[in-house]
Amino acid sequence: MKNIQIFLFATIILTAIISCEDKDDIITNSCNVSDPTENLEWLKEIKTDLEESSSGQSGEIYISQAKYNNNTLFIVGNCCAACNSIMPVYNCKGEELGYIGDTNFDFDLLENDVIIWKPENFVCN
Repeated sequence: MKNIQIFLFATIILTAIISCEDKDDIITNSCNVSDPTENLEWLKEIKTDLEESSSGQSGEIYISQAKYNNNTLFIVGNCCAACNSIMPVYNCKGEELGYIGDTNFDFDLLENDVIIWKPENFVCN
C-alpha cells in the first residue's frame, strides 16, 4: 500500500512539473536569439530610445514578449493608468503588425506576455 501511495504522489508531482509552462522558454527560443533586446537590432534600438527618453525615465514603459498563433510578438507597453497609450505589436523582423486593442490584437494578449525589458525605476506591478 505504501508503494502505491509513493507512486501516486510521484506521478502527481511529475505531472504538475511537466504541465507547467515555463515562461523562460518563450524568451530563450524567440526569433532564434537568446536575448531579443540585445540581439535583434531593431528592438535594441527601441530599447535604447526608451532608455534615453522621458517615457523610459517615468518608469512606466516596458517591452514584453508573447506568443500568438505560434508566432513570437513584441509589445511596447505602458502601465500608466491615466495615459491614453497605444501599445504597438511587432514581429521578429521588427514589422509593426498593429497595436493592442485593434481588430487584430485584443487585450487578452497581455495576459500571457513576459516583460523582457524594463527601466531601472520600473513602477509597474
